[in-house]
Amino acid sequence: MSSPTFRRRTLLGATVAAAALSGGTGFAATAHAGTRAKEEPLIGPATGEQLHVMTFNVRWDTDPSPHSWAERRILIKELLGRERPTILGTQEGLLHQGQHLLADQKGYDWVHLSRRGGGEDEATAVLYDTSRLRVTNYGHLWHSDTPQSMGSTTWGNEIPRMMTWLRFTDSASDKEFVLVNTHLDHKSAPSREKSAAQIKELVASFDVPVLVTGDFNTAQGTAPYTTLVDGTTLEDTWETAEQQLTPAYGTFNGWKPEPVDGGDRIDWVLATPGTAVAKTAVNTWSVDGLTPSDHWAVQSLVTLA
Repeated sequence: MSSPTFRRRTLLGATVAAAALSGGTGFAATAHAGTRAKEEPLIGPATGEQLHVMTFNVRWDTDPSPHSWAERRILIKELLGRERPTILGTQEGLLHQGQHLLADQKGYDWVHLSRRGGGEDEATAVLYDTSRLRVTNYGHLWHSDTPQSMGSTTWGNEIPRMMTWLRFTDSASDKEFVLVNTHLDHKSAPSREKSAAQIKELVASFDVPVLVTGDFNTAQGTAPYTTLVDGTTLEDTWETAEQQLTPAYGTFNGWKPEPVDGGDRIDWVLATPGTAVAKTAVNTWSVDGLTPSDHWAVQSLVTLA
């Protein structure tokens, strides 16, 4: 499958501009503002053939203090440095934000294209651990009747919505797999429903296991969810995990540090059937009442079929 593509690589040895954090080691995720006890990460670096998959809407760089990117970058650096996902699907980040993530976390590369083409708008960028994963193909599609057309909008969404897919070879297992990362529209229900059908069709076109990450802007049990999580196309790793490390928190926090148990999970990690899911979690770590983003990161530890 071909599509217009644009890839930017950042030198992994770039100087980190964020202020250094004291304490040296990471801190465990917590629902309690101001808690910084030195504990183990929720999942941490994957070992063996397992993949640590994370989806994270990092919120674009528009907010004043205390939610400015300069302040939140330090928190995200700490969170990612502790968890070290093998692969990370991001939403909303602007080009410079993604470059900062790469500079702050050594050993990653990425694929990036903004939703209007080029690098001047938010993206569904994917970061991955280069010590394990090699990209063999990738592409970008827009959630519209003309998916190959950059910035196209035909389903009732006022702003472009897109997905980025990457095909990987994993050196730890010699297996191939695909990661699809998306961000569905926040206003148009018809757009979300048609986008889900489009993702389902894309997933079915691959001949290898598929992981899907994203901010779906709709809760579990809604039409887009049931379209995707149908038992044959994809499964929700939250539901299939052997161990849920946290309660089923709502994943949009609106800058509030206290998570809502049983709230809407609008950020998902999905996988094709046969994927073994050892652990999953909603990472609700915050510091002194400040959250890294207005979404919580969602994480799953998986082994491909």
